[in-house]
Amino acid sequence: MRDRTAIAFSHSVDQLSPQQALPLRRYVRFDNSVYERAETFVAQHFQGKPFVALHWRRTDFLQARATRPGVLQSPQDLVRQARLLMERHQAEHVYLATDCDNSDELKYVQTQLSPVRVASARDAALQTRADTANVEIVVCAMATAFSGTQTSSFSLAITEERSAIFGKPASSSTEMSTLPPHVSTPAKAAESSERKAAQPGRATSAASATVPARSRANPPSTPVLRIAALERYLLFDPIPHEQLNKQRRALMFYLDLAMRLKRTLVLPRPRLVRKDQYGRFLPDSEYVRWSEMFNVSALNKLHPVVELETFLESREISLLSKIDHKVV
Repeated sequence: MRDRTAIAFSHSVDQLSPQQALPLRRYVRFDNSVYERAETFVAQHFQGKPFVALHWRRTDFLQARATRPGVLQSPQDLVRQARLLMERHQAEHVYLATDCDNSDELKYVQTQLSPVRVASARDAALQTRADTANVEIVVCAMATAFSGTQTSSFSLAITEERSAIFGKPASSSTEMSTLPPHVSTPAKAAESSERKAAQPGRATSAASATVPARSRANPPSTPVLRIAALERYLLFDPIPHEQLNKQRRALMFYLDLAMRLKRTLVLPRPRLVRKDQYGRFLPDSEYVRWSEMFNVSALNKLHPVVELETFLESREISLLSKIDHKVV
């Protein structure tokens, strides 16, 4: 394998655990415009005051997670969860990220909480919707505290963004679960366990051998240039139905592998997938360059990467409008 110029993995489902991914995550950043939009939104709507954020997953989860206790939160449960979070963190404002399409449920939540939301049109272009979702992730990451939906990759992306990019303590990010009939304040035991989870050095050792220590802002440039000069490449592509957050998690798996193999990582085009009203994936995906969604310069500070388009152009291979990334 070492003597091959390029090796490729197709239809990948590989992902690092959250603990392994977190040290890499601070280099896998959105495009700078996403952070600028989120900062402007937060400044306009919250004006420097504390606010909490919640991610309330509905739509396909109503079927897919119907038997999982604590995953699904009714509108009434969501309101209770939000008020508890606001009480705990002394916040008067709440931001809500949700895919809920039930007008009655949304009306109830709006009446009870008056949450702030980023405007999003369901009939907007796929890239516009993806950009808006990324802005929502950053807004939630900027909140004083966050509570997400169990088993949701969107909630996981927010939690990682809060810790890796904004340096929020682990105790400020939670997942909603089943509440007792009457709850006023969180149990001290839960707060204690969160503080223990937030202690440094408890869960990041798995990737520490390949990732620079947090105290070093940027890795040394010489090893990066040395690996790039080898002109050995690693290509990958996730399975077709993975949405953007899971595609980014696949990237972190192969970034870790490329670092171990000392190969330049070729960045596939992000695949923007469509769903029908029943949550089923549709075949007419759209593709964009990695740099249209994420910050390639930040990745290159850690390890050499190159976009698929650049890699193919350097080998005089035409990039068609539709491509399945099966480069051999």
